[in-house]
Amino acid sequence: MMTAHNEARVRRTTVVARAQGVYYFVTGVWPFLNRTTFEWITGPKIDYWVVGSFGVVLAVIGGVLLLAARAERITREIAVLGAGSALAVASCDLLAGVQPRNTGAYFADAVVEVGLVGWWLWAWRGRK
Repeated sequence: MMTAHNEARVRRTTVVARAQGVYYFVTGVWPFLNRTTFEWITGPKIDYWVVGSFGVVLAVIGGVLLLAARAERITREIAVLGAGSALAVASCDLLAGVQPRNTGAYFADAVVEVGLVGWWLWAWRGRK
C-alpha cells in the first residue's frame, strides 16, 4: 500500500521527469531538424558529428524519462538518470561555454541543468 508521502513523491517526480524528458528530447533532435537555427543559437560547429552524438544521447534520455513519467514509475534509478544526466550536461555546458566560437547559450543551459538537479532533489525528498 502506498503512503500519502509516496503518492506525493510520485506526483512530484512524474512532473520533473516529464519536463526534463520533453526538454531533452526536443533539444536532442533539434540539431537534426534545423542545423541553421541550432548554430545560430549555440554558435558554429566544427565537428558536427559531436553535436549529433550528444543529441542522440539526450533524445534517448528524454525518451526514457517520458516513458517513466507516462507509466508513473519513477524509480530511484530514473531519478538518478535525470539528476545525473543534468549534472553531466551542466559540466559539458560549462566546458563548451568558454570556447570562443560558442555563445552564452551554453551558460544559460548550465543554469537550467543545475535547476533540474535541484528540482529532482526536491521532488524525491519532499516533505515527510
